[in-house]
Amino acid sequence: MKKNIVITSVSTFLISVALIVSLFFDDTLGGRISQIVTLTTALIGAAALFVQFMRDKKINQSSFLLEFSKSFYDPVNLGKIMNKLDPNNVLGKQKITTDDYDDIVAYLQWCESLASLVVENVLSISAIDAPFAYRFFLIVNNKEIQEKEIIPSKDYYQGIYILHQKWEKYKIKHGQKILGYQTSLSKTQGYDEFISSITSHKKNQTDM
Repeated sequence: MKKNIVITSVSTFLISVALIVSLFFDDTLGGRISQIVTLTTALIGAAALFVQFMRDKKINQSSFLLEFSKSFYDPVNLGKIMNKLDPNNVLGKQKITTDDYDDIVAYLQWCESLASLVVENVLSISAIDAPFAYRFFLIVNNKEIQEKEIIPSKDYYQGIYILHQKWEKYKIKHGQKILGYQTSLSKTQGYDEFISSITSHKKNQTDM
C-alpha cells in the first residue's frame, strides 16, 4: 500500500512538473518534455503493476500450498501412516501391515499429485522443498514401500520418479540432507532407464 502511494505521488509530481515546464518553452520542446515525462510515468506505473502481480502470485502460491498440505490430513489422515514410516517416531517404530495398504497407496497418490504440479510447472521445487520434502522422501525412499508397491507398480508412479530425480539433484546441488538417502529410490535397479523411457515417451507424444 505504501509503495503504491509513493509511486502515485511521484507520477503526479512528474506530470505536474512537465505541464508547468512546458509552458516556458516553445510548442516543440514543450511537447517533447511532456512526452518524456509521460513515458517515464507510464514505465513507473508498469513497474508498479508488475511488483503487485508478483506479490499477489506469491500470496496465491502460499495459499495453495497451505490447502494442498491440508489435503494430506483430510479426507484421509495420512499422518498416521507417516508416523509409522518415521524411523524417529517418539512412539517407537511401528510395523507396516496389510491393513495399511490403502493408506500407503493414498499417500503415494498424494505424492503423485504433488509431482504433477512440478512437472507441469505449476510449482517449483524451491517452493515445495521446505513444506513437503520430509513427507515425500519419507515414503519414496522407504525400502519396504519401494519393494512392495512403488517398483512393482511403477507405471502408476511415473510422476514420483521424475520428481524424485529433480528433487534429489536440487538437494545435492544445494548441499542439503536427503531423508532416507541410504535407501534412495535412485539406487534401485532400473531407475535411470525407467525415467528415460518416461521422458522419451512424453517427447514422442509432443512431437506427434
